[in-house]
Parts: sequence; structure tokens; C-alpha cells
Amino acid sequence: MGPGNRPLGLDWLEDFLALADSGNFSRAAEARAIAQPAFSRHIRALEEWVGVDLFDRSAHPAALTPAGQRFQPLLQKLLIDLEAARLQARAAQELGRGEPAVRRHACLVADVFSALVVGPRSDAAARADPDHVRQLARL
Repeated sequence: MGPGNRPLGLDWLEDFLALADSGNFSRAAEARAIAQPAFSRHIRALEEWVGVDLFDRSAHPAALTPAGQRFQPLLQKLLIDLEAARLQARAAQELGRGEPAVRRHACLVADVFSALVVGPRSDAAARADPDHVRQLARL
């Protein structure tokens, strides 16, 4: 929970990264397959949750504020860690089922590949620390 016990929307985090990449609210909203007004509300809600403006909206393209610049790499690492936690939890469950190791590892390789190459998570992975990505790939 954040300020005022408002829950954090995980989509807001991916939205932040999309806007940081594009600098354009309309293009970022389109890339995230969300209506631009809703996308803008997500960004504003994230800024309220964090407690600071993350983007300078007077700049064209929209630019990260100093707070946004500091927030971005931390968020990228957080999303990589969150994906790693998800994969580790799934692996633990599969180990408990006694699934053959080859099948289990094939599933994890597919998940890691998907996390790194396909979808919004790939953006975070591509911008993350390469050593951290290699750690994720070893799961």
C-alpha cells in the first residue's frame, strides 16, 4: 500500500516504462493497448503513489524528472526481480509435483525466453543490468 493506503497497480509500472521509452503519452498508450485517457490516469496515479512528479509534461517529448530518472532503474530491477520470483515459485511447485527435470527446465526456459523477448516485460529486461538478466536466465 502506498500513501493513503492506496494500492499500487502493477500495470502502472509497465506504463511508466512505456512512457519513459517513447516520451509520448499517445504512443505509449497505444503500445500498452490502453486508451490514452486511462493511460494518463495510470501515470498520474503512480506519481501520486510515489509522491512526486515523474515526468515533465511541459517538455516535448515528455521527459523524466530527476525523480523519474532515479526511479526508472530501480523499477526495472524490481520488475526483473518480480518475474524471477514468479518463475522460482513455479519451479518450486513443479519440483513438489515430481515432474521430470527435462520438462520442468523446458518450461522455465520458455518462460524466461518469453520474459526477455516477448511482451512488456521484455522492455524491462532489455534495459536491466545484463548480469541480472543472466541470473534470471539461469533459473
